Amino acid sequence: MTPETRNRLITFAVLFLAGLLLTTAFLRNDSDQDDRTEVAPEPQTTTSTETAENAEPPKAADPAESSSESGAEEPGVAAKPATEPATESETTPAAAPEQPAESPAVDTAAADDSENAPTSTALEARAPVAPVADAEPTAIGSLDPTRERARIVFSNSSAGIASITFSEFWTEAKYKRQASRHLADPERNPAPPEDQRYTLNEQPFGQFEVPLLAARYLEVDGTLVNLFGEVWSQLEPGHFRTQVVERESGRPIFEIDRIYTLEPGTSEITLKQTVRNLSEKSADVRWIQYGPSDLDRDRGSFIEVRRFHFGFLTSTARDPSQSNVLAIDQMYDRSVALDMVAEVQETVRMGGQPSTEQLDLWPNRDSLEQDLTISWFGATNRYFTLAVHAPYAPPGNTSKSLADSVQSVRPTANLSLVPEDQVVFNELHGPLKTIAAGDLANWDMGIYAGPLDRNILDVEEPYVALNMQAIIVYLMSGCCTFCTFSWLANFLVIFLAMIHDYVVFDWALAIVVLVVIVRTLLHPLMRRGQIQMQRMGKLMGELKPELDALKTKYGNDPARMQQEQRRLFMERGVNPLGCAGGLLPTFLQMPIWIALYAVLFFAFELRQQEAFFGFFQLFNGWSFLGDLSLPDHFILFSSPVNIYITDLTGVNVLPLLMGLLFFLQQKYMSPPPSPNMTDEQKQQQKIMKIMMVVLFPIMLYQAPSGLTLYILTSSAIGILEGRQIRKQVEQMDLTAPPPGKKDAAARKNGKKPKDRLGRMYAEKLEEARQKQLNKRRGPTKNYKKRDK
Repeated sequence: MTPETRNRLITFAVLFLAGLLLTTAFLRNDSDQDDRTEVAPEPQTTTSTETAENAEPPKAADPAESSSESGAEEPGVAAKPATEPATESETTPAAAPEQPAESPAVDTAAADDSENAPTSTALEARAPVAPVADAEPTAIGSLDPTRERARIVFSNSSAGIASITFSEFWTEAKYKRQASRHLADPERNPAPPEDQRYTLNEQPFGQFEVPLLAARYLEVDGTLVNLFGEVWSQLEPGHFRTQVVERESGRPIFEIDRIYTLEPGTSEITLKQTVRNLSEKSADVRWIQYGPSDLDRDRGSFIEVRRFHFGFLTSTARDPSQSNVLAIDQMYDRSVALDMVAEVQETVRMGGQPSTEQLDLWPNRDSLEQDLTISWFGATNRYFTLAVHAPYAPPGNTSKSLADSVQSVRPTANLSLVPEDQVVFNELHGPLKTIAAGDLANWDMGIYAGPLDRNILDVEEPYVALNMQAIIVYLMSGCCTFCTFSWLANFLVIFLAMIHDYVVFDWALAIVVLVVIVRTLLHPLMRRGQIQMQRMGKLMGELKPELDALKTKYGNDPARMQQEQRRLFMERGVNPLGCAGGLLPTFLQMPIWIALYAVLFFAFELRQQEAFFGFFQLFNGWSFLGDLSLPDHFILFSSPVNIYITDLTGVNVLPLLMGLLFFLQQKYMSPPPSPNMTDEQKQQQKIMKIMMVVLFPIMLYQAPSGLTLYILTSSAIGILEGRQIRKQVEQMDLTAPPPGKKDAAARKNGKKPKDRLGRMYAEKLEEARQKQLNKRRGPTKNYKKRDK
């Protein structure tokens, strides 16, 4: 095997492996997770079949103890409740299997008092009013979009939320269109299935469900009283109460109320939480509950984009009025929380004591060093969020701080499960408060459950005052984070919205208009680059005989041959770096492609938006371009087809057309190979062209159709633009220096060219010339002065 053949094989293997890795990274989509989130389940509530006073919710467990006490086989298995509550949907009741009578949670050793506190044996929580058999808590809100934005179904367990179902949002674009037709004409158009409404649900932890924002513990003078389980009574819709009583006498010590209120016509939920001291002495009390945890993974998300965000106030020294809420560098991928949980469990397994920094997402090292105060905290997926925030409601409450209700945020997860089944739960630990006899304390907060929509978070109060629009981040995760230009993405979504709202009134047309604007702005650079490449190719072709003669004459002296080649280039005004200008327009478009990818992937405005006024959907509901945030689905499969690296949901034609256009674009716009290129270099260039034509369509096969529409349109315009420029170039004298540049004259007069590339080239030539002169002169001799 010759060295040239070996190098070609190695080059092809490296490029093929790189392409395979890129394809896997962009297309990998876990089928199990998508199947679980493809259809939003119906709202569920839990009903009791037996008492659950000993029930324990999920908590990070000591690996050694959890395996012996709760039957876990692997480290990190959370304790299970005393009984498994039955679940009942709105339409079909279903009883859950009974669980062991006792399965106590094992607390992980922690740094703060609440984690080290033992569970109280003298106090317990009891429902003040016995629940009616098989009774469900009354829901609040409505599924009528003309009245309310959501309906909230509560759980019998822990005074938490079983589900938040949105009245306007659906799992797929076709159900959204069906709902619009039903609202316009209910008699002729049936309503879509109710189970296709988009819903935020309670999350599973092992064999039972944890309600959203469920109560967890009440710490009383250093001991923990369990509030999780069916120890609450509903007094009225959204109002729940429990009592902490002495276990033996039954005498009430504390009365605890949780009151949810859904503000009419908004996405705002207020949660008032009060603890009243019924005893004759004061007590130090801390409130612990579950906060925003993992949301369901979006069915169209083939990469992990679930995150946790914090908004904060700076110190009084920097912001005396405490009026500016920021959200800079306080966003964490869920993988960070999982790594924290794994580190804590490993520390405990080794017999160590986890530090607060290991345990808490908030406060963290940065927030402690900068003296930051929490204002809001939210969990997000691709399009929705569940966030808790300061109960800001002027003129009564003007504080933007949540620190009076939330002191720390602590993640936990069951790491013994397979990754796709792992759920990150976040505990909210309130500050310790002293409650005098007969007095009460509160840990109130506001809740936002809704879309990541600028038209809500950037317009409505209290979200504007709390700067909660900062929770909307157009940023890819993983290896794509560093190359996503969030500032450009923010500009693009605003610019696209302006084109849509005031010019074309269609998102696909807005994308096409954006392409035209970008190509128009880049046309001068494109024209200049094409001229430089064509001029370079023609001059190199004319110089080929002379270059071949130099190779023959100085083949045994590479340094002299390079010197003579540089001299020849300088005399004929050829700048080898000039061809780089032809690539500049492509490089300038790459940030736009990446930012637009993030916009089309994350922007809620484009979720389930059809292209071209829904023209293709007029043909019996054709799926083609029915949702710009998903692949184009020219042919939609009835069920996904697994091809190992991804699940194909249909045949997408836009990426295939894009590959064809890339081939044509390379054919018409790529510069001709340089005459002094070796056969090996020409072969590598050919392989690169083939790989680009093949890899781009593969990598973007599952990308949002809005992005492929942008690149497809841009490539088509680029081909037409390139042909027009080539016609102009054919009429030009490419052997003369470019207009406006007198580089040849400048060189003759000893001046530097005005062109930056030309200056670089001239400097390198001068540097090489000086080196050659020094080499000819030989080493400098130093002569010592003789003494006379």
